[in-house]
Amino acid sequence: MHTPGARRRRWGRSLALPLVLALALVAFLAPTGQAAQPAEWPTEVSHEFANGSVVRFTCTQVSWTFNNFPEATRILIAETLILNGSQSAPTEFRFEGPRGSYTTSLEAPPGRDIIRSVARWTRNRTHGVIAFAARLSCPLAPSLSVEKLQEIAGSGNSFTAAPLTGLVGQTVDYEALVANTGNVPVTLGSFTDPRCDAGSVSGGPIGG
Repeated sequence: MHTPGARRRRWGRSLALPLVLALALVAFLAPTGQAAQPAEWPTEVSHEFANGSVVRFTCTQVSWTFNNFPEATRILIAETLILNGSQSAPTEFRFEGPRGSYTTSLEAPPGRDIIRSVARWTRNRTHGVIAFAARLSCPLAPSLSVEKLQEIAGSGNSFTAAPLTGLVGQTVDYEALVANTGNVPVTLGSFTDPRCDAGSVSGGPIGG
């Protein structure tokens, strides 16, 4: 790799040119993948642009703070996220200058990920682009959410998380909704509840 100003350097010995050519050949033949990736990638990256705007990358979201736009001017931001080469549909955000903030949720898989955010802004007939790319190392984050709902059987009402008032002899139906909120696949086993009558538990699919 040449340091700044290396092209202006003059060598006083005739051996310098062959040496430079040999080093250049070694650099050309060396595997590029090893030099391109640092030993450790961060889990969060922030960057401030020349106009004061700031972008922050994490494994779960990309947040923008746009600064120093003209006063009392309506700004339209269309953001596109590219995760490991896969591009998302643009999302739009509007604000009135000089400042605005916007956050996009992200579901980066575990491991090393390359995330690129491109924010195209429009102001009247003026256009511009602010883009930034980051390398992140996203850890394994298994997580589940469970929501328990209930209804009086035959009441015609929908399932709810609110308390119910029942009468003696009425039946209460329960529903448990399980969602994978992590970044790794999970396998669900069979559902059991010792308080339920035998043969009254159904649903699934198992392993879904």
